[in-house]
Amino acid sequence: MLRRIFWLEVVLVILASENYAQEVIRIPSASPLIQVSLAERWKWAQDEARTRKLQHGYWVGFSIVRLMNENSFYGSHFSDSRGLKTLEEILYGTAYQSHKREHDYWDDPSFRYQKVQKDIAVLFRFQPHVTSGGKPEKVAASNIGLSFDQMDLPIVWLGGAKNEQSIELLVEQYKASTSIDVKSTILGIVSWHEQSQKAYGLLRSVLSGNEAEQLRKKAALQLGEFEDAETLELLEETAETDRSAEVAERAVLGIARMDGEAAVDALIRLAKSAKRDGVRKKAVHSLTRYASDKIIPTLQDIVINDKDLELQKQAVYALSRMKREDYIPQLINIAKTHPLAEIRKHAIHMLGQSKDQRALDALIDLVKQ
Repeated sequence: MLRRIFWLEVVLVILASENYAQEVIRIPSASPLIQVSLAERWKWAQDEARTRKLQHGYWVGFSIVRLMNENSFYGSHFSDSRGLKTLEEILYGTAYQSHKREHDYWDDPSFRYQKVQKDIAVLFRFQPHVTSGGKPEKVAASNIGLSFDQMDLPIVWLGGAKNEQSIELLVEQYKASTSIDVKSTILGIVSWHEQSQKAYGLLRSVLSGNEAEQLRKKAALQLGEFEDAETLELLEETAETDRSAEVAERAVLGIARMDGEAAVDALIRLAKSAKRDGVRKKAVHSLTRYASDKIIPTLQDIVINDKDLELQKQAVYALSRMKREDYIPQLINIAKTHPLAEIRKHAIHMLGQSKDQRALDALIDLVKQ
């Protein structure tokens, strides 16, 4: 009899745990709070967590709408084998109905350039209210069509939010937080909102200020999401003059997130004349993502005339990765005529990785010589 009672208690604990894990706490549909600002709903969530005495911690979340490529997503890409539900299934009890689950687009290039509006959830994880001090210990963001690890914690769900409301809350949480990981995640989330002066102001102040280097690096990279001349000028200046070599190199990668000839021109200037070798190498490598008539001549010039052997080799490698341009003739010429044997060997190695028949013919000719 005692044994039966014991196992019944175990089953009840398991069931309670499963119910707890799936709990979503919402603002009552008839409540006027449904219509108020995100900041006021946020305060309600903290009060609700205190009232319910959530002993194991909890999430507070809301969603925004973002225009994205149909096969793109933001968040962790878990395989279904983990048995995790999507956020939409957790929040609404339904599978993703508006189109296929986000996972299905991973290898489907036919949707690459179709833009659709997607709901993205922003979630903050708190310790039990009595010990959290009102500050989240973790921040996450994810398309609601992606799997999400709820970690057996309830979600206090605030509903949808406007772009500016979301940014205001994120900036406020950034300033209040003492966790570098939380701050770094917030910088990433802020940057992919629709372009906003508040978001730009936060990222610029972090880059220009005295924050930890990890945060300044993140700000330099995320500023690349802002497609304007002012940001490009800031990132190029950072790449040239920043006190930190790692921040300077990350600014180059920020520039490489931008489209257009102005970004190409900035990368070419850095590749040719930046004072730091690491910045020059990052700029050379970043040129491979663009299609521009200026790039191959720039790389050729570096291979032939630059005095830095490692940069010359980087330029040869970059030439071999120019998928949008015909680089084979230039690479063959380098392999046959460059005055430095090490550069010729490097060019030959790159030709050996090509499936182009001209590369194979050139290698045969070189062997015969």
